[in-house]
Amino acid sequence: MLRRFLPRVAYALICSMLLLSGCQKTEEPPQSPTPPTPPTSPTGGLTVFDNVRVIDSTLFRLDTASTQLAAGNYRFTASGAPLNMPVGAVIVGAQGYGFLRKVTGSSTAGNVTTLTTEPASLAQVFSSGTLDLPIDFGVLQGRSTIKQGRGTADAAGIHYSASNIPVIQRSGLSVTIRSVKADLEPHMRFKAEFGLLGLTSAEVATRGGIFDANMVLNTNVGGALAFPNEPIRLKRFTHVIRTAVPSVPFPVPVVMFVVVTLNLETSMALNAGLNYDGTLASHANFDLGMAYANGKWQGINNVVTENSYLPGPVTVNATGDASVALVPRLDVRFYNMVGPYIALDLKAGFKVTSGAPNWDYESTAGIDAKAGLAAGSFLGPQVDNFNATWPWVRFVQKAPERLELTSGNNQTGPSATALPQPVRTRVLNSRGGPVQFVRVSFTPAPNHGSVSPASVTTDANGYAQTSWTLGTAGGVQSLSVTAKKGDGQDISNAPLAVTATMGGCLTPAQSALLTGGGTKVWHLVTFQSTSTGAPVQAIGPPIRYSFNSNNTLMQDLWQTMIKDVPPAPIEYLNIQRATPLTVYGPDPFCRPNIGFSIGYGSGQIVALTATQLVVRAENSAGYSIFTFRPE
Repeated sequence: MLRRFLPRVAYALICSMLLLSGCQKTEEPPQSPTPPTPPTSPTGGLTVFDNVRVIDSTLFRLDTASTQLAAGNYRFTASGAPLNMPVGAVIVGAQGYGFLRKVTGSSTAGNVTTLTTEPASLAQVFSSGTLDLPIDFGVLQGRSTIKQGRGTADAAGIHYSASNIPVIQRSGLSVTIRSVKADLEPHMRFKAEFGLLGLTSAEVATRGGIFDANMVLNTNVGGALAFPNEPIRLKRFTHVIRTAVPSVPFPVPVVMFVVVTLNLETSMALNAGLNYDGTLASHANFDLGMAYANGKWQGINNVVTENSYLPGPVTVNATGDASVALVPRLDVRFYNMVGPYIALDLKAGFKVTSGAPNWDYESTAGIDAKAGLAAGSFLGPQVDNFNATWPWVRFVQKAPERLELTSGNNQTGPSATALPQPVRTRVLNSRGGPVQFVRVSFTPAPNHGSVSPASVTTDANGYAQTSWTLGTAGGVQSLSVTAKKGDGQDISNAPLAVTATMGGCLTPAQSALLTGGGTKVWHLVTFQSTSTGAPVQAIGPPIRYSFNSNNTLMQDLWQTMIKDVPPAPIEYLNIQRATPLTVYGPDPFCRPNIGFSIGYGSGQIVALTATQLVVRAENSAGYSIFTFRPE
């Protein structure tokens, strides 16, 4: 046993100094396939099957013509004796993008040996042990189809930024990236455990990955358009990682070709032209990949993300759908064979019902996490396909979503005078943010005054306001406020009901009109009620009110008669006398009622000039209006 072990230890020490150049055993290998027999090795270390050969690049140069390699023909030119390789051997090398092949035939002409091969796997290289490889992004080389973009890479990952890039320019459609900044820190790792029966477990995953992106995209459509999804490459990063994996009896070169692409995908179907800017933003922390155990794959998927897509103002009337996606994808090819991939599709969707002032849209933003691996790949023939997509939508916004009253409700003021505060509203989206360019309409009830303006478009903070001047109806007056979506439907909370009370807000000037600067007497000239309809003349002894400079009602008569509308008979109007009541004026201002005690209800001054006093009384049966003239 010792005789067998010592030569192998010595051989391993020699080969470990060659690292990537590899080595070839000097003894003559058998010319026919032999069953692989693994040598012994320390517990936990990697061991290599006996039929594995590492091709020394200093002795044998590979012809890297792609057509030959694609056909499985690996041609080596020797610097000395030609390469002698048996059928059934598994060859591994680091030249080109690396190779891992099983020899199915061999021919030699001079110092050139051509090997016909088929794909092999790591399970045919390692008989036992654990392969654990970090995937380093520190020396990625950036290539771009859009030259204005600037891409860099460091030990953490890749970084890309650009501004004012015309990504689509064709008839009727222009898509321009006003600005974009993307940072991807994948922190990817590959780990596999091998046994005599092949792969026993594996994990290809990014853990603790970070993706930050912010992009402002302008879309200009000249008319009706249906544009299918079309990926546009913004940036492509590549990196070849070559490493020598310590194993017994010799180190094995592992070559990984890493490709990171950053694509823009956009599609739309619109019935008219539009022009808008949309801002797509995301911050994501993620664990993403796949794990192999017990003969099957399981996805690794944990994404914590904050996303948003905020469309700017739509300036042309249009309806339809549009979408945009910023897609970083990471592919790793082992020995230039299809390998694992992970991708994060940062997607935003935008559906607009109308681009008119009362416009309506719904936007969504989220990340679709993807991971996969091809069957029969570098891991072994027993490994099945794995492809999975996990949607992680974290942002949904509808606008306009609701209408809110922010100020101007429950005020008190006289008729024909604007209320002290404007009636102010705000339109919000489903996430509580302001919505601009939504038309808000203000409509007073009949005889409840006027507003200026009657219709307002919300500003950048979602606000719209108007000034309300009360009418002559007296008592509580109402104002309806509404806002509609593009389909004509009221948004949530609309219409809003705003109320104000017409009452004694006597100014010093109005008090002077009422009292004449001393004591002024007024007599009833007309009376109007719910039953009479139109005003009628008062006849008989006049009803007389007198007010002094303290705004106090001094006296009235007990009874008078009015002439009703023919053919109804003459009726009596009884006005019950009460104790003197104060007519509230300049100190304090704005009491809700002006203190007339009338049989028809509590009276309020609704009009006051030097020659006319109008009092309105409300009761359960309706209203009464008394018009007085000074004596």
